[in-house]
Amino acid sequence: MKSPERMCAAQRIRTLRMSRGWSLLDQARALREVARRLRMPTVAQARLSTIQRTIARWENDGVRPGERYQLLLAHVYADQRGTTALGPGSDFDQLMTVFAMYGIEPLRISELRGLVADALTSGAKGLLAFLSPTLTASLVPALADPSRTDDELIAQLRAAVAGLNGRIGAVPFVRLQIGLVPVTESCRTLVAGPVPGELREQLLYISSTACLLAARLAFETYDAPSSTGFYSEALAAADRLPDPWHRALVRTSQAMVVLYSTGDLDQAQAIAAEAVRPAGRLGNTD
Repeated sequence: MKSPERMCAAQRIRTLRMSRGWSLLDQARALREVARRLRMPTVAQARLSTIQRTIARWENDGVRPGERYQLLLAHVYADQRGTTALGPGSDFDQLMTVFAMYGIEPLRISELRGLVADALTSGAKGLLAFLSPTLTASLVPALADPSRTDDELIAQLRAAVAGLNGRIGAVPFVRLQIGLVPVTESCRTLVAGPVPGELREQLLYISSTACLLAARLAFETYDAPSSTGFYSEALAAADRLPDPWHRALVRTSQAMVVLYSTGDLDQAQAIAAEAVRPAGRLGNTD
């Protein structure tokens, strides 16, 4: 029996193929090429007509792709216009949503994400795969030349950090960390370069906020050394901002984490006092 969910998934996977301008034959070739690269002979040596019929069953009958084809599809759609794209809004991310609609278990989808990420991402450029294609397109020229940083990129970075922060509680902490790493790394590179003066303050604020979130996530995943390092980075960026309230916010968060992670009340109180001091100075400026 064709369930409504399966038929909706069938329509979505067809739309995903057609959005690339692919015929059934085009997709069959792409799948077979990846199968050859991954040394999966069952598909690598199959007739293209056989693979086409398999695709047609997914799209017309709501038949769920088998595990072998799940991996091949994940690799095919991770490649977006010649670059690896795994972040929100990418074809790969949409494919994972389609898999869920087919009834593929969340653990299997998580496994596929990890397998493809491990296989296709490495180094600084690989990290960009975890961002949205739009943000990646804006970041690549700016990372090569920070002087090309503009208002649009600043807005996209701010939205990316806010989006990740807003998903706390709905998405596993590790997934959020994966999405945050390229943001913090990119901010670090941009801040060290010749960013236009009128944008530097905004970039420092985003960098500090991103590191603050990274510190909280590291604490939640029991990585105290990383949490400490990110708090230091957040404070270093906050020190260069004219608004002392942001530094107070960083210190307040750090005090709470220290108290919960170490139970050291004296140390937590000392950090909290550092958070209160800027507010006290502002209160005496009337």
